Amino acid sequence: MDNFTAWLKKRKVILVILLVYLVVVVAGLFVLNSSKNSRTTQKRTSRQVDQDNLPGDDSQTPGGKASGRANVPVRSAPVISVENYVATAAPPKVPGSLPIYKFQTNITVDDALAIGTKLGLTRHAQNGDKIIIYNQDRSDNSGWLTYDLKTGYFTFRSYGNHRVGSSASLPPTTAAKSFLSNMGVIDDTVNCPITYKRREMSDLTFVECHRDWDAVGLPILSFLGLVNLPETLPLSDVKPGEVYENTPDDFSIIETSTGQDAKERPDDFNTATVAVDADGSILAIDSNIRQLTRTQTLSPQNGLVAPSEALEKLQQNGASMTFAYPSGGGVANWNQVFPGNRGTTTEAEITDYVLAYLEEPKAQEFLTPMYVVRSRAQLASGFGTTILQTVPATTIGLSQESTNGPEVAAWWDGWFTNPFQSFKTESLKLGTFTFSPTPSPTYYSGECVPAENQLNPIIQLGTLGRIGRFSIGSEGHTRANNYFLIPGTRDPLPDINTVVAEFDKLNISERGSQVRELNKLSSEWAKNTFCPLRLSGGSPTIFTYLGNQTEVTVKSNSKLTYADPFTTTANEWKVERGNNNNDFMINNVIRKFIYYEYKPVSFNKPQNGWIVARSGLEKLGRDTIAKSLGLTVEEEDRLVFELSHAAYDLKSAKLFVGPISQEEVDEKLPILISPTPDKVARYHFYVTAASERQVTSPILTPISRSPFMLLELGAAKGE
Repeated sequence: MDNFTAWLKKRKVILVILLVYLVVVVAGLFVLNSSKNSRTTQKRTSRQVDQDNLPGDDSQTPGGKASGRANVPVRSAPVISVENYVATAAPPKVPGSLPIYKFQTNITVDDALAIGTKLGLTRHAQNGDKIIIYNQDRSDNSGWLTYDLKTGYFTFRSYGNHRVGSSASLPPTTAAKSFLSNMGVIDDTVNCPITYKRREMSDLTFVECHRDWDAVGLPILSFLGLVNLPETLPLSDVKPGEVYENTPDDFSIIETSTGQDAKERPDDFNTATVAVDADGSILAIDSNIRQLTRTQTLSPQNGLVAPSEALEKLQQNGASMTFAYPSGGGVANWNQVFPGNRGTTTEAEITDYVLAYLEEPKAQEFLTPMYVVRSRAQLASGFGTTILQTVPATTIGLSQESTNGPEVAAWWDGWFTNPFQSFKTESLKLGTFTFSPTPSPTYYSGECVPAENQLNPIIQLGTLGRIGRFSIGSEGHTRANNYFLIPGTRDPLPDINTVVAEFDKLNISERGSQVRELNKLSSEWAKNTFCPLRLSGGSPTIFTYLGNQTEVTVKSNSKLTYADPFTTTANEWKVERGNNNNDFMINNVIRKFIYYEYKPVSFNKPQNGWIVARSGLEKLGRDTIAKSLGLTVEEEDRLVFELSHAAYDLKSAKLFVGPISQEEVDEKLPILISPTPDKVARYHFYVTAASERQVTSPILTPISRSPFMLLELGAAKGE
């Protein structure tokens, strides 16, 4: 066979192979496209309820989307109008004198290098306000220190043998505090009382150091972190290093000195975490404790505002910071809770009133006393809300350095007074680790949980930053419905990242018995800088009438998406008689009724009902249904709320409203009540766009009431 003939045969084979390849590629593209379209359809369907929670275009900040982030709409905090505050919480006790502190903000490169020298670190590289000081000679001084010149936050990793004298004989708490003191990064107000271990690194002891509240004069709180505290926890009972019932689980945390295992550590601010090896050497430090100095002292005669004055200012709409959010647990539709991003109420009950220092994740200059108020109110929208507010506890202006020389201004100027100012920071977390201001991307390559596009709504809280609630795809996660701070846009740190990457290549296992799982440790902490960071989640209304009973338990066997008050893990509410005849203690919080929302349930469209114009829905509820049933004023208000809630997404000018049989409600929304009331009445209404011109009106009769009974009023959007 000549070469030409062989070439032709070979060419035919090649053409056949190419043809088969093209067929496979085309078929693959078709399948991929179909799969993509299918996934898109499924995604839209599964997240339809979540998208309803997203704010509209009119609520976005200038620029529309979070810059450099996922396409997540951003809105400002809702505007809250309160006609009157009623204080049930006792006013805080005011000391005879309180200091004002100034954070160290003019940190120089030489200051950072001096700290590095104490650690035996001799080389350095710098990117903007971030500096890394290091030593790679594999000696006892081998390691690196990253330092933020704006805040004083730092991260230290030892690849050598860093210790305090013969620290093998020292308790880990003593070794940690001594090491930090020798570095010159803490003062006498910092203590190191808490220890714990991690299951995967059980040979290390982690020591937590906090600035002592008694030493500085007041508790040190974070305004942003307070949104994640349970409503049942009085703000006056908050303690540094303590975890609470709604703190997310972390089963790697063991042997805590506070006896609070399996919970994420609340070391988001005012904390230095030190990893101490079994031989007493210091392996790692992550610190967000800021160095401070006392500048002046306040007293009732010299600039300190009395609690009564602060309340009067609050009544006059004089709060310096306000953030309101839905009370209860789960995810409510933000647009329905705060229509037009506003909330109005005739009365708010002040349940907590404390005096504290507020430290926030920003380049803050002063630590000065503030009154913190937490209130609870029922909004005109029908939803309950928790309101956090602050009022300055001093009238003294503080001298601040500027490029134009000294000027006098209140320390909160530019922080609270400009709620739309953009906010960027490099290392923020309220509830879990806040660590390195200069981490390397090589440390963390996994997915964020939650990812930024799982946060909804996203709220811009002025210069404090953007926070979002983990509400999309959060089912089954221990962090569900917690609020997270979104890290600001990060500047590239090529020089620093290069140095850290070189240390990653070291074979530290060569050190025999001192094998150090620093990569695991770094990965665990690094994700909290790149990811959103936790800050320190159809509907009926249930009225319970206890009669002679002292308490009753109500349990829902449906899948709930929101509940106010929050339920227990078993979807239960424990209802106890309150001090006021109209109030109840429900799961240890005061409420007049139980409200919950559930995953969509398909009800049959009733045969009988009413055709009503959308504008006449309230009149139907009050004049026809409520009067026929003999509802009280409060029950009538909730019925109107339920009907409006069900009709929220319906675009039709005409609506059909019909009663759902209690048998169907009991079947599809089962509840259990213990002990069993003398009467359980469940009135639910089917609301949908009207397709009929006329229907037969149902006959409703007054409710036959009993002293011990349960009345449920609800409405559901139909097909």
